[in-house]
Amino acid sequence: MMTAAEQDAPRLGAPVPWLPVRLVWGGFLVAAAAELRVPVALCHACRPGTNRRGVAADALTLRAHKARAIATYLAHTEAGFTQMGIAEALGLTRAAVCLCVQQIEDKRDDADFDRLIDRVARAVAGEGAP
Repeated sequence: MMTAAEQDAPRLGAPVPWLPVRLVWGGFLVAAAAELRVPVALCHACRPGTNRRGVAADALTLRAHKARAIATYLAHTEAGFTQMGIAEALGLTRAAVCLCVQQIEDKRDDADFDRLIDRVARAVAGEGAP
């Protein structure tokens, strides 16, 4: 008879439901970070909610937040992952993911920003370097 801990532990070879989301999101993050010229490690450190109101962020940190938002947006729109699936995979709330998607969608009216999004998506799809 198995203990409760053994029952909860993932089995070797068992599918990990969040893994595909993390892999695809990570690809978009690397491409977005390259386009925005920001270290990927900083993007990982800039989780939503880490920049509190009233605290000025430097330009590099703002670009890192933008790279995360772009990766989240493309994981939803290009890769087709649900906002809830992305939230669960990244340890975020669905509201945080929804906000990222809305913010990027609102900025797509800017032609330069739209081209940036297209370059990141193409880089991950293997259609061009970031």
